[in-house]
Amino acid sequence: MERDTQSSSTAADHENGSSLFHRRLTHRRELKFLLHRLTVIGRLSCGAADRRTVGGPSERLRFLIKGFRVSLQSRPRPEKFSFKITSGVCCVSDHYERLILSLQRIRAGEDVTGLLLLYPQHVLLVIECSTEALLSVLQDLRHMEENSGPILEPRILLVSHDLPSRLFQLWSYKLLDESDSQRTLVSDEQSPERLVRDTLHQILRLGRHLLNKTQQITGSKVIPDGVLKEASDAVPPQAAVSRLLQMEALLSPARYISTYHSPLHHRLDSESVWPAVEHLQIV
Repeated sequence: MERDTQSSSTAADHENGSSLFHRRLTHRRELKFLLHRLTVIGRLSCGAADRRTVGGPSERLRFLIKGFRVSLQSRPRPEKFSFKITSGVCCVSDHYERLILSLQRIRAGEDVTGLLLLYPQHVLLVIECSTEALLSVLQDLRHMEENSGPILEPRILLVSHDLPSRLFQLWSYKLLDESDSQRTLVSDEQSPERLVRDTLHQILRLGRHLLNKTQQITGSKVIPDGVLKEASDAVPPQAAVSRLLQMEALLSPARYISTYHSPLHHRLDSESVWPAVEHLQIV
């Protein structure tokens, strides 16, 4: 009788997940989708003199680009996004607001959050989303690069997969001036590995700071100046973003998507047994 009780309790422990593996497995089953974090840097196609800020409560940032406007159009499939080239004004922040709204409308329940830092000449983008939304954002960046969109030469700094929780609870952006983007000094003697590590560390610190200030940011997509000044040393400087763009090791969205769809293991000719490469000669 005692043996039966012990066996039933052991089976219950395995079923309820007493080990760390079973707890992680239970947590995975509770997740609706896998969470990823994409960190991208790039160069703005307009200079500091061409930037305009539209007044009003929304405080949307509009970037004047000569000759065309890039506006997002969504299609039924989430990975199908394209740009419509017309004449007028291009807004980077508005573009990503439309993109995020389109992704969340197509895939209800899969929130897209992150941070957009707009420097005088560069941009830093962090997006946390599902697998399908991640692929859509990458395709959108690839289309920007191929069609000279508002973000030029986008480069992927890091892609973190299967995150346990979000670092950014909301979608927000901030326009930085020269003083905001130069508070942290960057030495020319820093190695590329050290520069990448320091920049990612600053992004994590900034994300944790914004996480603690969620109540102050809720209701506005623009990060208040006071919130950002409290963690000014956590804002990656523009000089660091500029140096990172010169690194050949960073992949472009097109190269990343190509690698993403490529097989992990290529079959060699010597591994092919049948059908034979050459006709067999029977002697």
